[in-house]
Amino acid sequence: MPSTKDDDNPFVEWLIAQLNERRWSEADLARAAGVYQSAISSLLSREKGLGVDTAKKIAVALGVSQYEVFRIAGLIDEELLDDVKATQEYIRLLAAIKDDDKRQEAIDLVETLLRRMGEKRKTDTSKRSGRTSAAKSET
Repeated sequence: MPSTKDDDNPFVEWLIAQLNERRWSEADLARAAGVYQSAISSLLSREKGLGVDTAKKIAVALGVSQYEVFRIAGLIDEELLDDVKATQEYIRLLAAIKDDDKRQEAIDLVETLLRRMGEKRKTDTSKRSGRTSAAKSET
């Protein structure tokens, strides 16, 4: 199970600020999150990292989104998240096209574009490898 134990990770400072804002002790957070106080203590002292299950429980206890806790704790791959958001946008755009034929036409256009990009990439790669082979034969 992934966890974060990174001395540069801002999560501990963020969590301490959350506790101070609420005037909560470690015990208060542990009780609200349904975890052992030793787990919170180990987390705050950076002895142990934050696991996914504890992160979810802390989010619920603090009344903040799991996304916020995961992001601050470094448990989310931002590049992957960007890919997911882009994919959701593409789906939204295709779903907005109500006519089935027009939607299929849009899909066909994208597939053609991707195919052309793939062919260009292959051509560029073969040109580069041809130059590399020529350079090697000169030496």
